[in-house]
Amino acid sequence: MKSRKIAIIAGLTAAAVAVGLSTAIGASSSLAASKPHHKVTVKAKPKVTPKPKVTPKPKVTPKPKVTPKPVPKVTPKVTPKPIPKPTPTPPKPASPPEQSPLKLVRSVVLTLPAEGKVGANLTGFIRLIDTAGIDSFPVADGIVMLEEKRSGKFVDVADGITDANGMFSIGVMVKVNTTYRAVYHPDAGKDVAGNSVAVSAVATVTWAQKPDLKPASGTPVSYGFRVTSAPSVTMAHLEYANADNPTVWVKAKSVPISVFDIVTESITFPAPGTYLVRGVSDATSANGSGYTSSLTVLAS
Repeated sequence: MKSRKIAIIAGLTAAAVAVGLSTAIGASSSLAASKPHHKVTVKAKPKVTPKPKVTPKPKVTPKPKVTPKPVPKVTPKVTPKPIPKPTPTPPKPASPPEQSPLKLVRSVVLTLPAEGKVGANLTGFIRLIDTAGIDSFPVADGIVMLEEKRSGKFVDVADGITDANGMFSIGVMVKVNTTYRAVYHPDAGKDVAGNSVAVSAVATVTWAQKPDLKPASGTPVSYGFRVTSAPSVTMAHLEYANADNPTVWVKAKSVPISVFDIVTESITFPAPGTYLVRGVSDATSANGSGYTSSLTVLAS
């Protein structure tokens, strides 16, 4: 009975639903019939032609500017012509100019040896010259004098007149150490003194006996020599040097000169070798040292 009621309710419900649907459809149809019908035209979009693809141009790297190198100038080589050598002409003797823009300087020069043996005669000359710049000219007929220093003062010992070469010859005898000078005596004004020359007066020293030229080293060997012509010289000595170094002389002890002017002394050569030996007179205030000739000695 209960199931039957359920069936009836279900049928009623379905019928009601169907009636509602019919009513709704009919209303829709009426509404649709009442509206006018409009035709809708749809415009077509114009066709767009695609743009062609643009291929990008490759980047162009600018070329660096090239600075043109300067073209060196080519100087043609010119071979110089040989210059002929001038034919030498003999020099003409210098003569003083008649009118020289340079000031003339007059001077007097003494020339003498610096050493002489006691008792010997030394010769020299005095020259009188004029100098203008780098040129010099002899002065003839000039009065010149030779002076000798005595006790600190110069005294006249010779005088004369210069020749055509501006020279005056002189001579002196060697006695003791002496200083000389030349002086020019002008016609007017003061005398002009020139240079001075110190002359050393040395004794004469010679070998007095036959020397031993092959002695033994380490043993004293005796040599004798003579000193003459210098009364103020009273002492003398021997000297020796190695032949390989002859500038370094070894001095032996000084000994007195005998009344016969003979000196005898012994020396000892330190080692075998070749030596030079000489006798020497001692210098004094009045005389310089005199020397014998050098002997070559071979010590064993």
